[in-house]
Amino acid sequence: MGLPNLAVLVLAIASVICLTIPNLSLADDSPNDYLKPHNVAREHAKVDPLDWNKKLAQYAEQSAGKCGKGSYDGHYGVNVYKGRRVTAFDAVKEWTKCKQGGCSSDYKQVVWPRTKWLGCARHHCQDRRGEYYFIVCYYDPPASKH
Repeated sequence: MGLPNLAVLVLAIASVICLTIPNLSLADDSPNDYLKPHNVAREHAKVDPLDWNKKLAQYAEQSAGKCGKGSYDGHYGVNVYKGRRVTAFDAVKEWTKCKQGGCSSDYKQVVWPRTKWLGCARHHCQDRRGEYYFIVCYYDPPASKH
């Protein structure tokens, strides 16, 4: 392979990599990416699986877009998660950890038996400490506050 052909090959490979990298941030943000870990946790808790709700997902997108600043819609249950390289799986894994002394209210919201609907979103954010992702999930009906 001559030098011009090698240069063309290198340029082609670099182009594919450059076109792929921006799309990686879109990976792991589909409804199923959120539903699957939620429903695994719910199966272990012996409660019915959740279904995706577009309206809740829209609210979650609005809330996630505020990058943790502002309030959340009080009509629904909510879980939030922030991190540098986080996925839907990472968030649900953190929410469903039970530590010594019991489980968190985040866990309670994930497995609440009366909850039927889920809507989540992830937003790329930046502050003075750097870039991060912010994930918000809304649940309907919410877990009991009692």
